[in-house]
Formats: sequence, C-alpha cells, structure tokens
Amino acid sequence: MAKISPSYNDIHNIVKEISIKVAKFKPDIIIAISGGGLIPARIMRTYIEKPVFTVGFQLYDKNDKMMETIKKTQWLDIQVIKQFVNGKTVLIVDEVDDTRTTLYHCIEELKKCSTPKNIIVSVIHNKLKLKRHVLTEDIIYIPGKEIGDEWIVYPWDCK
Repeated sequence: MAKISPSYNDIHNIVKEISIKVAKFKPDIIIAISGGGLIPARIMRTYIEKPVFTVGFQLYDKNDKMMETIKKTQWLDIQVIKQFVNGKTVLIVDEVDDTRTTLYHCIEELKKCSTPKNIIVSVIHNKLKLKRHVLTEDIIYIPGKEIGDEWIVYPWDCK
C-alpha cells in the first residue's frame, strides 16, 4: 500500500477550506474524535470559534491491527449533552474516513443519548473505497480531500 505524508501546513490548509464550508451550517459545538481528530478540531476552532469536546473510540490495537469490535473509551457527560448538544448543530471531526466504522459509531452513540438539531461530519481525508457503514441522509458530510486507499502518515503520528 502506498504511503502519503502530509505536512502540518498541508493539514492546516485543508482544515481551513473545510472550515469555510462548515461555517455555513453554523455549528454550535465541535466534537473531536481522539486521537486523530484532536488536531484538526483545534485548528477548526480557530476559524469556527466554538467549544471543542472530545470523545474516544478504539478500533485498532497497539500493532495497528483492526479489532473485531470497536470500544468506546471516552464520552460526553450529561451536562455537556444538555447544554451543548441537545437542539444544537454538532460538528464531529476526525482525521480520516477509511472504513467509516469510528464515524458511524460516534454518530450512533450521539443519537442514542441526545437530540441534536443537525449533525455535520468532517474529515481531513476521505478514502474513496467501499465503507462498512452508510451515513443516513440527515448527516451533513464535508470531507477535505478525497484520496485513494493509501496509508496516511500524519505529522502527529511520526516518531
């Protein structure tokens, strides 16, 4: 599998373009999916100026092998849901839409425990390949850059 290594500057420019598109929907809150969504969500906050909260899911083990089931590792507390999510436009940010498993589970968890007005999903990179899950028509999907099925080495993943 081919590898690509975008620079921080590449990422910043993509997130800036995404932010312009996302701003039209007037999100009230940004939810970063950790770990990969943390940095793009923080960059996006510069342009959108909304609070960032973090949720976590584990899909890969320590050897970068996909696990059989996804594990929720961090979630929003009830006060955050009441104040920032219910009846609001929520922006979910991650770095890549590969299999769509993490994004799908995040959206499903959000719908189970809250009543957002709108859900926007944004990623830096969308891999143009068959996904394990389909987003419902009510989800606003805004990818930054569409790529093939390449392995992405983000600057924050380098050792």
